[in-house]
Amino acid sequence: MNAIHNLPYPGGTTDTACGLHMMRTQVFSVDGDRPFVNNTAIIITDGQPTDPSAVPPEINAVHSQGITTFAIGVTNLVNEQTLQLLSSAPQQV
Repeated sequence: MNAIHNLPYPGGTTDTACGLHMMRTQVFSVDGDRPFVNNTAIIITDGQPTDPSAVPPEINAVHSQGITTFAIGVTNLVNEQTLQLLSSAPQQV
């Protein structure tokens, strides 16, 4: 937890949808992905996507692919609704 608390946060944009797309298509859908191992991702975010409307279709595609996600919010400005959207059930903030 100390490592997460000490992450530098320079600010800027957060292209959450692009990150989800890349994770889904370049991390979990590649040769060598072991089909007998659960795919799990930990998403560390400020919970403030630059384009909020692009996130729901991407996270739905991630979950439809069977990838379990845990979302961790950093900063004091975290959008809890976004964290819940990014997390697999059961969501807990």
